[in-house]
Amino acid sequence: MSVDKIHNILEWIIGIAFMAGMVTTTLNMTIAGFTPMIFFLISLQAVLVTICVEITTLREHCVGKK
Repeated sequence: MSVDKIHNILEWIIGIAFMAGMVTTTLNMTIAGFTPMIFFLISLQAVLVTICVEITTLREHCVGKK
């Protein structure tokens, strides 16, 4: 699986989790026991994974140049 596909999947997860958090916060509800804070934490975790993927890609690119 290429890095671009992983990056695109993570962007979708970030968007969906963030929007689910916004909707559940606005409606003051939970979905299957997931509170709005859980959706925001899932979104934050996906952002951190995306950053790690980008850093790893840059490191591999720099190692390949040497």
